[in-house]
Amino acid sequence: MESLESMIKRLPPDLQKEAIDFIQFLIEKHVNKKRKYLKLDWAGGLSEYKDKYTAMDLQKKALEWWEDEDVYCWYKYLARSIIGTRKKEESFAFLETTDSSLLNITDFSLYSIGIILTHLKKTEVLDKFLSDVIIESGVNIIRLTPEDIKQIIKIEKEFSLDFDDSCQYVAAEQFGLTIVSFDSDFDNTEKGRTTPEDLQEEKPQWTM
Repeated sequence: MESLESMIKRLPPDLQKEAIDFIQFLIEKHVNKKRKYLKLDWAGGLSEYKDKYTAMDLQKKALEWWEDEDVYCWYKYLARSIIGTRKKEESFAFLETTDSSLLNITDFSLYSIGIILTHLKKTEVLDKFLSDVIIESGVNIIRLTPEDIKQIIKIEKEFSLDFDDSCQYVAAEQFGLTIVSFDSDFDNTEKGRTTPEDLQEEKPQWTM
């Protein structure tokens, strides 16, 4: 691949300055910015449902809601944090101590949170979630292309994953991320996964 310096030199002088200014902007925005951490003021927002639904139950319910909304999506990791499971403490510790610029969420996953919380009439939790995770903390949103979706289909067949797990896998594969999950289904894939307790001091970028 051609180096960035070489590409800039090929531009007219006025565009070279514009390109350098934009690179400087990106450095200030993503490299020199102050670390941010999630407040998690939305966590526990579905605690009243913990005796009624497990994370897997909600995944099945999402299939029913898909018929109404023409959308089927699910974001397992944060759903576990919202509802509370045996892994809740590890989830909270991970989210509370991780620089939010290292975290990533697919648009697929983001919409799933909206669908689930809206159907459960928890729009106030959704509002807090969006403010904390996206607007204030700046967790990166990953948008997959139609070509990526074709890759999702391939991954489904290759590793016997369901669509939502395949979506997270392809996002991690395309953007060089590490999958942080309690889901053992990823153990049979090439990328594998790591759990919050497995993480070392030096952290890569993650998708959940």
